[in-house]
Amino acid sequence: MRKKKVLQTFLAAIITMSVSAGSITAFAADPIQQTSKPTSKLTVHMLQQIDEKEEGMDGNGLPNQIIPDYGETPADKWDGQNTFPLPDVTVTIQRVTYSADDIDNYTTTGDPITTVSGSDGLAVFEDVPNGRYVVKYTNLPQNVRTTVKNHFVDLPCRNADGTGWEYDVNVYPKMEYVYGSVILTKKLGDDHVSRLAGTKFRLFIKKAGAADPKLNTSYEKEFVNLKGESPEYVTNDVGQIAVSQLPAGAYAFIETAVPDGIAIDTTPIPFTVTQSGSVVTGSSGDYVSDQGFVYSVAIDNYKIPEVHKGVKSVENQHSGYDIDEISTFVVSPVVPEDIWRYTTFVVTDDVNGLDERLKFAGLDTLNVVVSDTDLSNVKFNQADLSKYTTLAKGTDYLADYDAESETWTVTFIDAAKGFLKGRDILHAAGNNIEAKETPKFVYIVFGCNFDTEEFEASEIMGDPIYNQAELDWNNSFYVEDQVLTTETPEIHTGGVVAYKYTGSVSMPLVGAKFKLSATRQDALDGVYLKDVNGNDLLATSGTDGVFRFDGVAYGADGVPNDAAETEYWLVEVQAPAGFLLIGQPVSFTVDKTSHLITQNLPELQIEDVPISKVPTTGDTGYMAALIAAGLLIVSGVAVFVFTFARKNKEQAGDCK
Repeated sequence: MRKKKVLQTFLAAIITMSVSAGSITAFAADPIQQTSKPTSKLTVHMLQQIDEKEEGMDGNGLPNQIIPDYGETPADKWDGQNTFPLPDVTVTIQRVTYSADDIDNYTTTGDPITTVSGSDGLAVFEDVPNGRYVVKYTNLPQNVRTTVKNHFVDLPCRNADGTGWEYDVNVYPKMEYVYGSVILTKKLGDDHVSRLAGTKFRLFIKKAGAADPKLNTSYEKEFVNLKGESPEYVTNDVGQIAVSQLPAGAYAFIETAVPDGIAIDTTPIPFTVTQSGSVVTGSSGDYVSDQGFVYSVAIDNYKIPEVHKGVKSVENQHSGYDIDEISTFVVSPVVPEDIWRYTTFVVTDDVNGLDERLKFAGLDTLNVVVSDTDLSNVKFNQADLSKYTTLAKGTDYLADYDAESETWTVTFIDAAKGFLKGRDILHAAGNNIEAKETPKFVYIVFGCNFDTEEFEASEIMGDPIYNQAELDWNNSFYVEDQVLTTETPEIHTGGVVAYKYTGSVSMPLVGAKFKLSATRQDALDGVYLKDVNGNDLLATSGTDGVFRFDGVAYGADGVPNDAAETEYWLVEVQAPAGFLLIGQPVSFTVDKTSHLITQNLPELQIEDVPISKVPTTGDTGYMAALIAAGLLIVSGVAVFVFTFARKNKEQAGDCK
């Protein structure tokens, strides 16, 4: 165990030449007259001592004195050294009158002589006229905590046994050099507890004279460690960084990279080193203080916003709609905990950006719902939002629509345009971090249509039609706004094509009228599907026997278009003249292909039976038949009577 030495003033802080009270009194009033040489050489070995202080050794004024735990550069401390050369110190000597050994009371004579210690820590004075000199140290580095005070040195000095003079005098003043340590702890601002691994920082030194330590411009010079490196520091698995070997001074960590899903915060994290200290890794993996004083700083990072989109509800990605129905989409930007400092929070939707067959139903269908609870599973109807809290359009947020690009925009925060209302609306605590007010849940509910003006129904049916929104945001630390995209929910519509014939499949039947029911019971009860105007959906077979229902919703919510299907029921409500109505509803399935004719005829084929020709009273043909039958009967009776009478006559003749 190395023995520590408490740093004291002046002579206790230096290993100096062996000058005793006896040698001073033996020094004559005019030393030049007492020595054989008129000049001497003075070498000042400027030293810095870090952390542990070794017991000093008595100096003898000679060169090549052994210095305990000496290293050539401060980087040697990594190898267990703690005393090193101290360059760039201004050393000044000036002769004093020889009257007393009182450093606080002396009179200087002649001009001062000045030199600067080199990289080896040596400040050398050649051919100095003999005499007593005061030695002063100036221009010391800022990380020197305790300096060596002014002191005397005699040129020449007595040798160790007092029998002669040493004209090459060496002194070894030691300065206590501060090398401090700091521990940075990075937490998640959303809960102020969770640690964040993988956050990257650079370490900067404060500019001299910089007034505001919180401004990035105060820290333009990057710190160079004792190995000559300026590394990037990364938080470990417990969210910490430890940096040691820091000279005294003002510093700041500045964040350069963050893990996925975390927003960067480039606010400088300042600290000032004035004391030495070191760190070790504790049993829990955290960095802890080892020796001396260790500085500690902490900063929170917040999650970046999120933005999600669904159809009818945020979490639903698939829905079927009738072709003339207004569909309901929902965009939900997830408000970050630190929304109070955001400069941009804008949601946009290029409605036909992914599919030109979709069009916006208008700003009058767009509303913003806010809630203190999560409504992600709620199915909204944009036509009726009375049960929810809605924000005031134009006051709490700005809503715009650009018809040329077919893009709507909802602006909650845009510092460039002077609109900051959303910061208070979305986070009731404003910029009061201590209030920890929970941000609101936000839902932008709006309507869309299938574009039947530009596209035929056949071009729309059976395909998924997608839509996506974006969130532009900036937490005030990014040069450019950041962009997040939503999921791409889809809506779809379908139809059915059928064939009406009679007798033979090659005989199409024109003029049969059909309606559509959602269930068999509805079909039996005469309850039919209606169009947007409230009229029953109606289809009539053409001369080719084909009829169709276009733009019918199919599939349950959440089922993708290619797997979705729905059963419907056809009801013949009017048959062509001479044909009977079919007796029962006909079931069929609408899916992504049911509107197509894949071969010569639709797969759904329905036969009509003609009415049988049963004669009725008053029909002439019927009467003629009756008369003919009567005549036959009469003729038969007459023949029978004639034959019977003739036979009886013959029998009577035989009796005579």
